[in-house]
Amino acid sequence: MYDIYCKTEKGDHVIVEMQNEPVRFFKDRSVFYSAFPIRDQAIKGKKWNFELKAVYAVGLLNFCFSDGKDDKTYLHRVKLMDIEARTFFYDKLTFVFAELPKFKKKESELKTQLDKWLYAINHLCELDKPSPALSGKMFDKLFYEAAVASLTTMEANAYFESQKQYLYYINSIDFAEMKGKHIGKHIGMKIGFEQGFEEGRNSERDKFIQAMKEQGYSDEAITMILQATQDIKDRT
Repeated sequence: MYDIYCKTEKGDHVIVEMQNEPVRFFKDRSVFYSAFPIRDQAIKGKKWNFELKAVYAVGLLNFCFSDGKDDKTYLHRVKLMDIEARTFFYDKLTFVFAELPKFKKKESELKTQLDKWLYAINHLCELDKPSPALSGKMFDKLFYEAAVASLTTMEANAYFESQKQYLYYINSIDFAEMKGKHIGKHIGMKIGFEQGFEEGRNSERDKFIQAMKEQGYSDEAITMILQATQDIKDRT
C-alpha cells in the first residue's frame, strides 16, 4: 500500500510515501516497497530478458533520520554504489528522502521548483491562500485539492452536489448561448442575438432555481450556489 504510485511517460515507476511520525525500520520498509514495482515488471508466460524500467522510491518525512539529525542536508538521493570503484553499480533504482524539518528556506529564498514544492508541503496547513511565490497551474491545483480535502462530510456533500448542479447549469447556459447566436444569425441583427441569449439564459436559470427548490434547497443556499457557479465560470 503506497500513498502514491504512478508511472512516467517513459514507463518508469514512482512510489511516494508521506511519513508524519518516525517509525522503526523506515529504510527497510522503503527497500521492501521498492521490490514490488521491480518484481511486477516480470513478463509472465513469455520470453523476458530481465530488462527493467527505473524505479523511484520517494519519502517525504516529517522527521529526521536518527543517524543524521545533526546534518543540515535535507535531501538525500540514494543509489546502489560500487564502493571500491566509487561509481554507480545500478542507476535504475533510486531512493529520494526529504527530511522536511531541516528545510528552513523562507519564501523569499525559494528559487527552484523543488524549493517551492518542499515549502508548500511544509507550510500548506498555515496558508489560507496561495503564496505569491507558489504560482502556476500545478500549485493552483494543489491548493484546490487541499481545500476540498479539508471539507467536512456535510460540506463535501454540498460541494459535490453544487458541482453537479453547476455542470447542469453550464450546459443550459451553453444551450442558451447557442440559441441566442442562432436567433441573432437569422434575424441578422445584434439585438436578435442579445434578446435570444437573454431569454434563453433567464429561462434556464428559472428552471434551475425551480429544480433546486423542489429538491428542498433554501433561497439562501440557491443564491450561494448561483454565486459560486458564476465565480467558477468567471475564473474559467
